[in-house]
Amino acid sequence: MNPGIGEICSVACALLWAIVTISLKRAGETVPPFELNLFKNIGIALLLLPAVFIFEFDTWKLFSSSDTWILVLSGVVGVCIADWFLLASLNLLGAGRSAILDCLYSPFVFIFAWFALEEQLTLNRIVGGLLVVAGILMATVPDRSSGKVQKLSRGIAYGIAAMVSMAGAIVLAKPVLEKAPFFAAMEIRMLAGITTGFLGLIVVGKFRMFAKLSTSPKFPHLRVWIGICLPAFFAMCLWIQGYRLLEASVASILNQTSTFFILGLAYWFLGEKLNFPKVLGALISFGGVAIVVL
Repeated sequence: MNPGIGEICSVACALLWAIVTISLKRAGETVPPFELNLFKNIGIALLLLPAVFIFEFDTWKLFSSSDTWILVLSGVVGVCIADWFLLASLNLLGAGRSAILDCLYSPFVFIFAWFALEEQLTLNRIVGGLLVVAGILMATVPDRSSGKVQKLSRGIAYGIAAMVSMAGAIVLAKPVLEKAPFFAAMEIRMLAGITTGFLGLIVVGKFRMFAKLSTSPKFPHLRVWIGICLPAFFAMCLWIQGYRLLEASVASILNQTSTFFILGLAYWFLGEKLNFPKVLGALISFGGVAIVVL
């Protein structure tokens, strides 16, 4: 593998995820977060099926039972729970603030990778992580006069829960992803997340409502299937490939460049303001990214 392919995959993933985020924000105006996440996951799983059957049809027997259960657990936490929290946070904070809060993902990956994978927690990574946190605080603390403190606090809590879950899930799965068949491993994670989502809807008595939602005239089919599922599928492929080729901490930092893509797209397509605290917070967070990578 040529040098730099992992870095290209991680940054390309960030750009595609920015596009997905804008579409998710729009779709979230009419579809609840949990249901929207489940629709997204179903679409990605369907897109993975042809790749699995064409390229890796006979590879299922290569998975040990322990590897399979690790991928299942990673899918439950990272695909179902983490993305649900992420969409709930996105609805409350808006795309811009949510993107900056997502920078917490890298520090959590540092911590989990240091603890579980014995990756080095170097000084530049610690300083970079602290700058990321400082930038987030700068961008997400609301004005006292805004009257939205409670709403933003809830959104921040959801966002932190999403980043902890997502970081833990990918670090847990990384040793398996490095050796497992690519598409089959992703499909196991997706199916685990989808199954958990279905069970959750059945438990709370909302499965029938979910089934009817896709036939509603208000359901944004084009935005969900084309604007979300398709780019999310390619983003996830690039995301996993980046983690296969790079250290988990480096891949996570490069993924954070999505913050700037999202800020720009949210300004142009969602009409979100680029105020001084938000821009400064993004720049400080990006400074943390640069320190870690350089």
